[in-house]
Amino acid sequence: MSLKSIDDHALHLQTNSIEISTVKGYATGARDYISFCLKFSLPLTPTPQTLAPHPLVQSTIRGSKKIRADWKQPLRLSHLEAFVHVANTTRAYDDLLFATLLSCCFYGCHRLGELVWKNDKDQWDWRKVAKRASLSFPYNHMQYRLPYHKGDPFYHGTDVLFTHHNSANPITLMHDYITHHDRLHGARPALFIRANRSVPTRSWFDQKFFTLLDRDFGGHSPHVGAATYYASLGISASVIQALGCWSSQAWKIYICNNPTI
Repeated sequence: MSLKSIDDHALHLQTNSIEISTVKGYATGARDYISFCLKFSLPLTPTPQTLAPHPLVQSTIRGSKKIRADWKQPLRLSHLEAFVHVANTTRAYDDLLFATLLSCCFYGCHRLGELVWKNDKDQWDWRKVAKRASLSFPYNHMQYRLPYHKGDPFYHGTDVLFTHHNSANPITLMHDYITHHDRLHGARPALFIRANRSVPTRSWFDQKFFTLLDRDFGGHSPHVGAATYYASLGISASVIQALGCWSSQAWKIYICNNPTI
């Protein structure tokens, strides 16, 4: 192989490394570079097999991820109210569905993937879809069963209970939405379902979400906003951690503009 082809290969590796954004990707890129060095007899102590778990490599990865971190802004109550206003103005079924889903996602401290499907059809799983039959309104509250979440890998299920809120009240929205849901879809099992009878997907969510918000926000914004909102109410850290189903204290990095945390 000529020196020019070696330089081209090295440039290719360097260019691809700029786009790497995951730990696995970093490790793969590093192993590729080490293989390149070994192939051309360049002195190198670590091998591709030992590189990934090395503490120095892991520290470098963490530092790079911090520098490149793309933190999304937390969703605010004013944003919820704006989407409710759209639904009340258009009276379109899917707009009402979106406002209800977003309110539940926020006040229920859900991860977005708990209420909508990923775009990849191979990852669709009906076991993870909240069911219409689980919805109830006990004692002026609202409750449904979340069949799966990140902290529940064995599908034991979790009952999510909502109380009244002054902004984008999830109970009022759900009452209105479920009336239209039952009239349009009858006994179809999914709780959140579009007018075309499909389960909401991430691409559908983004299409609705970014009609009012820019790319400083994202699918994680409701989760971040919920933690910030509940912290601002003075709710204890242990309760917020339980609400968001966080298994560690890592959730505290989501708290924004709250001096009590």
